[in-house]
Amino acid sequence: MARTEGMVTAAELALIQALDALAVSGANEAVRKSSATTFTNISVAAGDTRVFDETPTGAVDGTNPTFTLANTPTAGTTRVYEGGLRKLETTDWSISGDTITFTYNPPNGSYVRCDYEHS
Repeated sequence: MARTEGMVTAAELALIQALDALAVSGANEAVRKSSATTFTNISVAAGDTRVFDETPTGAVDGTNPTFTLANTPTAGTTRVYEGGLRKLETTDWSISGDTITFTYNPPNGSYVRCDYEHS
């Protein structure tokens, strides 16, 4: 299975492994035809799209705390990285719609990346 760059959680990895196992066994056809959306207590949200390693718009210049994503994320799915380190929601950043606001100004020369899901 081809993978794009990005970090995944343990639950996401378990889902990927379960889907790979289904694909290898041929059971994916039965699952698809049944419209099942749950595999061993892992829910699959139909219609959601995952975005990995997006660079939001906004200047990383040491004076700007606000960045805009290409889509409005599904609540609770956003992960924000600055300078390669994952930042904590509410401690380091907040989100409203498609706009991320840091509690500080990311320094000049750093970079901001985001992972999230949207419908």
